[in-house]
Amino acid sequence: MEYLHNCQTYVGGTGLAINSPLYRKKSIQIHFFPLTLLLIALSSYKLRDTNNDIFLIMEILESISTFTLLMIRKYVVFTHSSLMLDIFNDCYNLWSFDLFGLELEQKFKKQMKNCWTLAQTLITCGFITIMFMCVSALIEEEKLVPFICWLPDFLYARELIFLSQFIILMVVFYYILLTDGFYLLVCMDIKIQYKMMRKMLKSIKFGIILEKESLEKLVELAKHHNKMLKLHKKLNNVFSKYFLVQYAMSVSAITVQAYTLKYSEVTIETVLKSIFYTVSILLQVALYFFPASNVEIEASIIIIKLFILFFLNWQDYGNVKIRHHILFMLLKSQQKLEMKGGGMLHINRNEYLMMFRLALTIATLLGNLS
Repeated sequence: MEYLHNCQTYVGGTGLAINSPLYRKKSIQIHFFPLTLLLIALSSYKLRDTNNDIFLIMEILESISTFTLLMIRKYVVFTHSSLMLDIFNDCYNLWSFDLFGLELEQKFKKQMKNCWTLAQTLITCGFITIMFMCVSALIEEEKLVPFICWLPDFLYARELIFLSQFIILMVVFYYILLTDGFYLLVCMDIKIQYKMMRKMLKSIKFGIILEKESLEKLVELAKHHNKMLKLHKKLNNVFSKYFLVQYAMSVSAITVQAYTLKYSEVTIETVLKSIFYTVSILLQVALYFFPASNVEIEASIIIIKLFILFFLNWQDYGNVKIRHHILFMLLKSQQKLEMKGGGMLHINRNEYLMMFRLALTIATLLGNLS
């Protein structure tokens, strides 16, 4: 659980959580929140000066989507920090990874480590992208700042906004590691717990092991399954609104990059920036959609295993409590572990592929209109 503990320290470090140090809270309230809102406002105001230039509009939408994704991450931590800390506590009280032996424990710990490494990989990819954006803004005469926005007419306006964007983009890395790392680790933990539940279920053999032992395992399994349902629901509550915003902003950002590469004359710096930016977005969205889909698959396997148990003449077994627990688990297992964005968007692999196709379709339509 060391990676969960590391991630938990990031929640307090944001300055948005209840347990955050006072100086961090003041820093966020005074500087980063207003600064991010200002950059979104300046990018939106720039839409007035586009003169129906589709390429300029696309770049402005890219700026708005980037800063909006940062704001929604802050919103998630600010509004759900208590729930996130509650989820950490729930994870600490789940089954230990060594429940079924050292070999499985090492395997599970490696999977948790891979999740944290994946979040760090996204940070690296994002850092390279931002560096390309900053270099591009310094080299190209027409592009004065990394993300295009309206520049006020006063001395050093460009330098101040350039610096503000750079600071905000650096802060993004902290929130990516926090929110993405938190989500990945908890999803993987739920998936591992379901695998251990399957092992426990497989060990229950009516007529072979003692009746008391069968009952104890069923009771423990039923309680643990209920914990999983509650934990999954809490996780979905934390990220429900974020899923919707992320989906919309990601479609917009990928559309911009696809349109720019296909229909405009670009420099090598712009091509590299677009490639890294698109890869970062696709990886970031995949980190949310694929783990949710994996948990859903593991939950469906449990349903199959329970129905196999249902047909093993359990109804003829002497202890009535065993029958009740099996029926209770069968009833509970019908609750599908589906991640939903605002109760509308189903977070899974199929929706991920549809997102990419939707962005390319919009880019093609805009190309035909122009």
